[in-house]
Amino acid sequence: MATTKEICEKLMAVKTGFTAPSESHPGELRDLTLADIGSFLTYKNRPDMATIEARMAADHTELKPRAVTDALKLDYNFPSEAFAAEPVFNRNYLFLALNISRREKNIFEGKEWYNFHEIDPKGSALTHVFNLAMMTNHDVFRGCYVTDILKNTIETEASKVVKAFNKPRDTEHEEAYRKSAELFIQECAIVQPKHLVVMGGDVASVVTQMKNDGLFDQAPDVAALVENLTKVDHYASRSNSTDYYINLFDEESNLNLQES
Repeated sequence: MATTKEICEKLMAVKTGFTAPSESHPGELRDLTLADIGSFLTYKNRPDMATIEARMAADHTELKPRAVTDALKLDYNFPSEAFAAEPVFNRNYLFLALNISRREKNIFEGKEWYNFHEIDPKGSALTHVFNLAMMTNHDVFRGCYVTDILKNTIETEASKVVKAFNKPRDTEHEEAYRKSAELFIQECAIVQPKHLVVMGGDVASVVTQMKNDGLFDQAPDVAALVENLTKVDHYASRSNSTDYYINLFDEESNLNLQES
């Protein structure tokens, strides 16, 4: 059985073909790795749901992002020591989002695997990172791989991303679209997930369109994952309460009926 460290090393060896402006060397570009794009559902401090619920019940406090974070001192950072113990990698699920939504202009240079992990969550950023941490706070999800389907698109407004990648795409976006599909195939070949969970209808539309465009024809395992994907609301959705994400999956990893 592969360890998380081994999976990490294989993912790091993939050449993405994407570059981004360097933060440490202004005016230069640096090669992006999958550690800039994907991550693992592992946090520095995220107790199990039973512990969280018992503590908040004892305090007579609602399960709200700020209250829970402060009471239990939750830490949403990615733990750099996550690979030291070499735990067996969790292949149960691969979680898929749309694009990098970092609010700063560049990707996390020098902060490998920090996508999906807000370093200093404030305001809506806290709600988003809390919802993701809670909706995946079951043993069957812990440590699973999470990535974006569009690999080199930094934008906080999903509608702009969808518009840019809708047909007809310009040459730049067509190239990024196809390269993203190729990278997703490589990620799946390494991760070998049993199931695919896509976060949001936009993600489902993009990855399904890639399949319909024949981009997964040479990767039948990926095509099958897409064909049988599970769609849930994105953790940043404004239409749902935090309770929706906390109760999205039951303890047996079954999707609860409130899926939209």
